[in-house]
Amino acid sequence: MQVGGNDYHIVFTPGHAIGHICVFCPQLSLAFTGDHILQRITPNISIHSDRHPLHKNERYNPLSDFFLSLEKTRQLGFTLGLPSHGGLLTDPAGCIDELLSHHTERLEIMLLIFPFFTFSQDLCGFPHIPSCNLFTFNH
Repeated sequence: MQVGGNDYHIVFTPGHAIGHICVFCPQLSLAFTGDHILQRITPNISIHSDRHPLHKNERYNPLSDFFLSLEKTRQLGFTLGLPSHGGLLTDPAGCIDELLSHHTERLEIMLLIFPFFTFSQDLCGFPHIPSCNLFTFNH
């Protein structure tokens, strides 16, 4: 779409939400990042259902979508991000690097501790809460 002589492109960025989008303006080198890239905090990435939103025969993985969306937004090369919360992103590539590093570090920690747990209730610590019984880890 065009606004004020500038082109704005809708970029599909699932992860935080299944239907999340960013809006990118190449002429101004800016993107409205919504909740996809935030300053100082990571967006909430959670599983609302294990059914794939596109009805694929695979379990939905919003964290994987988030990683792919971060790489997609990095390739846009914008220099100013306008998030839905917090201040302007004056180093979007640096924010993306921090988000990827943070989540990769957390995943590595989880992989180290998983062999010590048999069920999600053990990991969660609250077996009486139904939401903690979503997954079973068998090693």
